[in-house]
Amino acid sequence: MRQRRRARKAAQGSAAAAQQSIEQADKHFIVSNRPWVTVAQLEILQRAPNTLPFNIVMNMENGGITPAIRVASAQWVDILAQLPDPPNYQDYVPVTRAAIGPHLGGQIPASVMPTNPELQGIVAGHLNIFVYGFVRYDDIFGGHHETKWAFEYNRATRQFAVLPFHNQVI
Repeated sequence: MRQRRRARKAAQGSAAAAQQSIEQADKHFIVSNRPWVTVAQLEILQRAPNTLPFNIVMNMENGGITPAIRVASAQWVDILAQLPDPPNYQDYVPVTRAAIGPHLGGQIPASVMPTNPELQGIVAGHLNIFVYGFVRYDDIFGGHHETKWAFEYNRATRQFAVLPFHNQVI
């Protein structure tokens, strides 16, 4: 009787370990094969006469090996003294795409249009240009994902630099 109990416990332990191993293999398979939409580059397409960026485009890329589906993204260009953490995600109309295939990309264009007081604040160094946003998408395994970005314009280099917060891929 005692041997049966031990054998049953050992069998149950083996079954539980096998189940856990299968679950870990499934998780690894999904992570290895899911889409990974990331920010490839914030590109300045055109500058105003004062050298500030005028037309920009956010380039995204799916570095995964399966498509990102039901893709929706939104992006803001704000001129502020400092970008709040977290940024304000209110009042947006998402840019939607059916999918971004493996190793393919997408773009979100935007314009930087400061008012005269904002322009004076930028030149004086009291205000800056921030570009931030997100892309939300699903994978073919039923997972939901989000990538967020935040950039700040650097007048010295005349380029956008990644902020130390609010940049993540989930």
